[in-house]
Amino acid sequence: MAREYFPAYHSYLEAMEELTDDERGRLFTACLLYSKTGEAPPLNGNERFVFPSFRAQIDRDKKNYSEFSVSQSEKAKKRWHAAACSGITGIAEHAKEKEKEKEKEKIPPKAPPWGDAFDRFWSEYPKKVGKIAAKKAFERAIRKTTLDTLLTAIRRQKCGSQWSKDNGQYIPNPATWLNQGRWEDEVEPIESAHEQKPYSPRAYHLERDDDGQEVVVYDD
Repeated sequence: MAREYFPAYHSYLEAMEELTDDERGRLFTACLLYSKTGEAPPLNGNERFVFPSFRAQIDRDKKNYSEFSVSQSEKAKKRWHAAACSGITGIAEHAKEKEKEKEKEKIPPKAPPWGDAFDRFWSEYPKKVGKIAAKKAFERAIRKTTLDTLLTAIRRQKCGSQWSKDNGQYIPNPATWLNQGRWEDEVEPIESAHEQKPYSPRAYHLERDDDGQEVVVYDD
C-alpha cells in the first residue's frame, strides 16, 4: 500500500533557512508531488539547490517503508498459516477448556476455614440464640485467639457462679460473649453445698426475772 505522506524532518529547517517564503512553498509542493508521483517538477529559484537532498531522503524513506511492509506481510502469512494448521487442535482445546469450566461450576464452594470450628463452638456454648450474629462474631474472634481457648473458657464458666445461678439467666448471648472477649473473664466458683457458713453471733439483751436475777433473752 502506497503511503499518503512523506516524513518532514526538523533538519529541513536548517536547509531552508536562506530561502524565501515563496521558495519554501514551492519546495514543499515539489516534495509532495515527487512523493506522490515519483516525478520532480521544474524548479527555477534557490529551492532547486535544496530539493535534491530532500528527494534523496524521500527515496530512502520509501524504500524503508516498502521493505517494512513486505516483512510485515510475510509475518502475517506465517501467522495465518500456523493458525490454519492448528485450527482443529485449537477448537479441541477450546472445547476442553469449556468442559473444565463446567466441571468447576459443579463443584460446591468450599466452606470457610473456620466453619467446622464454629460448629464446635456452637455445640459447646450453652445458650443457643442469635446464631448468625454469633457466626460473624466468631469469625472476628478466631483471628485473635484459638478454638481451644474459647472451648476451655466456656467449660470453666459453665462451672462458675454467674452462669449457674437462676437457671442460666445471666449467661450472655454468644455474639456478645465473643465481641466483648468474655473468654478472658475471671470465674467465680460456685459455693459448695457442704461448705460451712461463717459463725454469726445471736443478738440478745438482759432482763431481770421475778426473783430479780438477770437472765439472757435472745432477740430472735
